[in-house]
Parts: sequence; structure tokens; C-alpha cells
Amino acid sequence: FFNLLASHRRTWLNSLGAEWRTDLQIGRTSSLISEFYQPLNAEGDFFIAPHLNLERRSTTIYARNDRLARYDLSSAALGLDAGLQFRRYGMLRLGITSGSLRPALDTGPAVFAPTTGDVQTGGYRLRVVFDRLNSAIFPRSGWAG
Repeated sequence: FFNLLASHRRTWLNSLGAEWRTDLQIGRTSSLISEFYQPLNAEGDFFIAPHLNLERRSTTIYARNDRLARYDLSSAALGLDAGLQFRRYGMLRLGITSGSLRPALDTGPAVFAPTTGDVQTGGYRLRVVFDRLNSAIFPRSGWAG
């Protein structure tokens, strides 16, 4: 199996420092994730962040060592987060998301086929991040939690 990931980020799209990031993944799990991060004041304390997530992946059901069925799962979701930046220490996000999930039987007996079409998904999100690492890829000092 493989996954190939590409990411594109545009910064300072306006005077408040808006940022648009898009991640594309191709492979066993294929996805497109895009977020537009818009600060609401010049200090960047408050922000909103609409986002989109499209994904296609497969999953397999086993009984002990016997494969029973394999499913293709396609999902799409839209969301909006609002939040607060803690300057250089992290952030708090609260948001809402809504979407759908479409399961399809790839291999296996017809009895395992999904009986409904799309499954509606959604919910609320709360995320708190604390981060003082000096590098996201190879940190040499700091902390995260």
C-alpha cells in the first residue's frame, strides 16, 4: 500500500493575514482537505475557518482470519470553526460540521451489501491545542500537548 501527499499553503491573502491550505492525498486512502483561515482582528486573536473534507478509502471486515467483505467508503463534509489564538501558545476551536458517508460493497456476499444509500453525518467539534515546539517537523526544543 502507498499514500502520496501534497500540500499547498497560501499566506497573507488579505490585510488581516488570511491563509488557505489544501492537502491532497492519493493512494490507499485518497482525500482532499481544504481550509480557509481568516483572522477577525489585526492582532489575530479571533478567527473563523471554513473547511471541506472529501475522502475515499476502503475497509475490510474479518471473522478471525477469514475476510468476509470489503467496502469502499466515500465521504464529504463541510464545516465552520470559530476560535481564539493564545498568541504563541496554542488555540481553542469550536465548530460545526455536516456531511455524508456512502458505503458500497466492493467484494463479498450480497447479504453484506449496505441497505441504505448515503448516511448523514455531522456534529460539533471542540479542539484545544498547546504548542511551543520550535519546529513542526524536527523539533529540538519546546513542548506540545
